[in-house]
Amino acid sequence: MSLSCGLESEKMILDAEGNVASAADRFIRLYKRLFNIKLGKEPGKHILEFNSEPGFSISETFLDYLEKLSKISEDMEGKGHSFFPLATYPASFTPIARKKRFYTYQNLILGESAFFGEKMMIPSLIVGFHFHVSLPKRSYNPIKRFIKKSADDRAFLAGRNMMIAMDPALTAFMQSSPFVQGKNISKDSRIMLYRGGLHDEGMYANVPILGSLQSYLYTIQDFFKLVDDRNATLQRLLREHDINVRISKLGKKLDFCWAPIRINKIGTYEQRGMDSNLPSYELASGMLIKAVMDRISKEKLEVVPSKIGIENPFLVEEEKVHVPEEGFLLDVLQRKSAMHGLEDDYVFRYTKSLRKFAKSNSKSLFRIDEMLETRKTMSDKIIDMASKNGWKDGEDLNTEIARLIGLNMSKEMKRDIKIASGLL
Repeated sequence: MSLSCGLESEKMILDAEGNVASAADRFIRLYKRLFNIKLGKEPGKHILEFNSEPGFSISETFLDYLEKLSKISEDMEGKGHSFFPLATYPASFTPIARKKRFYTYQNLILGESAFFGEKMMIPSLIVGFHFHVSLPKRSYNPIKRFIKKSADDRAFLAGRNMMIAMDPALTAFMQSSPFVQGKNISKDSRIMLYRGGLHDEGMYANVPILGSLQSYLYTIQDFFKLVDDRNATLQRLLREHDINVRISKLGKKLDFCWAPIRINKIGTYEQRGMDSNLPSYELASGMLIKAVMDRISKEKLEVVPSKIGIENPFLVEEEKVHVPEEGFLLDVLQRKSAMHGLEDDYVFRYTKSLRKFAKSNSKSLFRIDEMLETRKTMSDKIIDMASKNGWKDGEDLNTEIARLIGLNMSKEMKRDIKIASGLL
């Protein structure tokens, strides 16, 4: 049986001049009343989150999302606003952050950044695209909203480890954040600043167990230990600041994970490490994830980290698929992908290998096939756009160019909704 899927996509709001607009609360109320569409709140008041209805058909999942996005973006245009579809606004701006109790707690335990001040400012500067695929049925307890202790180890671990191995390829395909606060940090500035282990100023740099790409797991006990260790770390940090928050419910323990790959209490593997992008890019990445996970499930493949997986990533032999050893994946490949994207020869070969493994002829993969042909991601296109309008490498991007990019990409998103819908 095909696995079910779902998604969340976060979008920034712009005003008519192309500046970031803190108008999320107004539109959340309005579109609940007008269209009965529930939009999610994010840390910054300029960000809206779209959700799709989960389903076995990826077409139904995306059509639900695209219908909401189209209806709301069309109405917003009449009110002098639009969506910026990419992961970071290119120029410097001062976001208005929400004040929630747990955000205050996070501020205390994460500390400050020399670049941003409070690290909890970072989630207000970046937006992402999350994709969900259902866990193996025999692994999940829907009542406790947790993994069964008698889980089908092989199926659960194969899916989880493949999600880890796919991450550097997916983040390369989806990168759309070459600039953040006017600075060109990398091709994927968003994950450099969010994850632990990639950048000294990153949000989870000091507590990677809460927000970095995690190690492979080899037994179901490894998973339970990871959850316990993560929550023990969080509880310790909270106690150090005299904060007494008890995390007792099993499902709740899964919430306190901000890593790129999360086992979600709703019963899914959640890939949450990708940049937000145009809908056709989101569709292509979702389709790729779904195709890969369906193949792992149907063929009952075991995911094996090995040296073979470095030389020949995603090679299948005797019901085993080889993926890179975790030292290489976490310390080398993840960084290469974030810094250089498809420009890097190994990242390019790795992404091609994953595309081949998916064994899908779906036209929804159009954007991925296009990127593999041109070796240009959205980040490359944004850098080219900035350069043509006067930006020079080593300089901060000015507000005038950022506004131009913002308005151009907003218009492009309207066209791209039709492109994505036509691919389904």
